[in-house]
Amino acid sequence: MNMQINERGRKVILVCEEEAFQFTTRDGETIEKTLIEDLKSTQDEIDTRVIMYALYKKEQGNNTIQIRSLDSDIFCISLYYIQLFDGCKILFDTGAGNHRKLFYMNDVATG
Repeated sequence: MNMQINERGRKVILVCEEEAFQFTTRDGETIEKTLIEDLKSTQDEIDTRVIMYALYKKEQGNNTIQIRSLDSDIFCISLYYIQLFDGCKILFDTGAGNHRKLFYMNDVATG
């Protein structure tokens, strides 16, 4: 796996199988990997787990949560649960290349 985090203080969660890892950089060059015990799950469908991960980010004090997925099911599930993220800006990042799009889920939900 090749992963770059260019911004200082940025945190990224990566899900692999039943485990979730947080990657953090303080200086923009060195990356620390931490297993997030609270997010271990044997749930087969990642679709529903995404909401659990997003709620974790909210509980950690994040006001902006970005979900990256090509799966339209995850878009629909995120839209359905948008009320759980009161006070947060939810972004849905989808597509690839020239077709990549960023949706502001809060606007879609009220729209």
